[in-house]
Amino acid sequence: MSGPSLLPLQHLLHSDRAPEAVIAFDGQSNYTAETFGKNVARLAAHVKGEGSGDWLIASNNAWELAAAIFAVLHAGGRPVLPANLQEGHLADLAAPARGVIGSAVEGALCLSSLPEEAASIPPAFDPEKSEIVLHTSGSSGQPEAFIKPFRCLQAEVETLHASFAPSAPCAVLATVPAYHIYGLLFRILWPLAAGWPLDAQTVRYPGEVAAKVDAHGPSLLISSPAFLQRTASVMDWPALRALQGIFSSGGPLDPAAAATYNEHLKGQLREVYGSTETGGIGWRVVRDAAKPAAWTPLKGVALSLAEDGRLNVISPHITGGAFQTEDLAELAGDGSFTLKGRADRIVKIEERRISISEIERRLAAMEDISEAKCVPLERDGRVGLGAVIVPSKAGWRALHEGGKAETVRGLRAALAAHITPAGLPRHWRFVKALPQSAHGKVTEAMLQALFSGEREEKMAPVIKSETQEGSTARLALEVKPGIIWFDGHFDVAPVLPGLAQLAWAEGIARRLFGDLGEMSRLEVVKFFDVVPPETELTLELTHEEEKSRVLFHYWSSKGDHAKGRIVFGGGA
Repeated sequence: MSGPSLLPLQHLLHSDRAPEAVIAFDGQSNYTAETFGKNVARLAAHVKGEGSGDWLIASNNAWELAAAIFAVLHAGGRPVLPANLQEGHLADLAAPARGVIGSAVEGALCLSSLPEEAASIPPAFDPEKSEIVLHTSGSSGQPEAFIKPFRCLQAEVETLHASFAPSAPCAVLATVPAYHIYGLLFRILWPLAAGWPLDAQTVRYPGEVAAKVDAHGPSLLISSPAFLQRTASVMDWPALRALQGIFSSGGPLDPAAAATYNEHLKGQLREVYGSTETGGIGWRVVRDAAKPAAWTPLKGVALSLAEDGRLNVISPHITGGAFQTEDLAELAGDGSFTLKGRADRIVKIEERRISISEIERRLAAMEDISEAKCVPLERDGRVGLGAVIVPSKAGWRALHEGGKAETVRGLRAALAAHITPAGLPRHWRFVKALPQSAHGKVTEAMLQALFSGEREEKMAPVIKSETQEGSTARLALEVKPGIIWFDGHFDVAPVLPGLAQLAWAEGIARRLFGDLGEMSRLEVVKFFDVVPPETELTLELTHEEEKSRVLFHYWSSKGDHAKGRIVFGGGA
């Protein structure tokens, strides 16, 4: 192990680390070990004075979240972390809790601002008896509570450090919230135990990564598939030389995006597979998108398969020591494994049990398809499947040349050799990218919205005016709060993701400027300021036909939001 030795987290306030050691930063201030100890002690005294029990912690600031978690633990209470920071969800969780730390919740006791009086450092808490309540998204999207013993979290921190610790201390940056288990472990607990400074703020745009790496030197980035897939084509690679590694978890990462990062970065991009129930299970590094690497079990994790192929996990990260997942897998002789989809994704159609995972696997394996997702749809009292397809470059060419009807006939025919007629998708959508939340989740609601009659309203801005002079067009856009792009991006204050702005610019350009051909690449894309709901945007598009590219520029009364170039075909 490098740098300071890994501390048992229950002894964090009683370590021999230098009081002036920086353990967190937020762009304006550095926070020291001494400050952390004082804040935890003061807050713990108030929590204990109000009565321990369950305390909801609602904050998007990793520094505040860390202090609150350890204050509640040291006060003998149980921290409760939400699935998101929406008012309704927080109100539901606050009702049975003793109180709330962070965001104010109407009708609940809230400890958001405290007097500055000193308090003595409390004794260490018992990790064998302490627990944290986490909330998962649930299979239906409804948040579900899960109780995690602290000893399991401590065990996983030790596993992460033994498996992935860099050769020298690093600043820890993140694009994911710290109140989910992935962020809790990688953004808060592991850095605190290792003595690495953590970023209290959440990275929102790719340009922020380069700026923070430049400011803080050697760094690790804790990210999600959604962020990494959106930014793989626009990252400033030379500015990321000091980035020592990236972690991705929370959902599947496109192998092409993973391979792009591993081609350009000095440090590895590691995907980590696991869940709230199991903790971390395995990891991999993908360097060849055509042949993604198998998963390697984390240290101390033992795997086996149930008779139906579901993955069984034995691990110190699990509450009872063992857990049977709903993931189908294959185990290799060297201990590595591959994932084969979900066993619980079964739908009954015309009295037949249809595996959605199998259909998705077979579609994704076809030459002209990059990604595929299926979703149950009910039409006139009948259940059928809808297929959402991301074609490959060759697939887009075939789609443009042969048309949608012919493409669908070919895909259904290929599936028919393996899938009963009742299970063949009846509805098809071809898209540039799958809709994803900020955490890399492709939800059923997002997919179903693509088949809804309200799809355009859910995906597109309101165009209030439109003018065009020659090769330049200017549009006044209104960004409505109900569009699907805001789902999960972000919980505390929704903002329009850069992917939406790129998709709108491309789609409108194709409508205005005719046949532009296949999109080749993005150039000099920069995002300057967030776009919240209800923003009135101006979008200017300039078609440079001789260079096969379109320049786009978004701005509002606040200033610039984004600009860049979209190159089509063989543009220079």
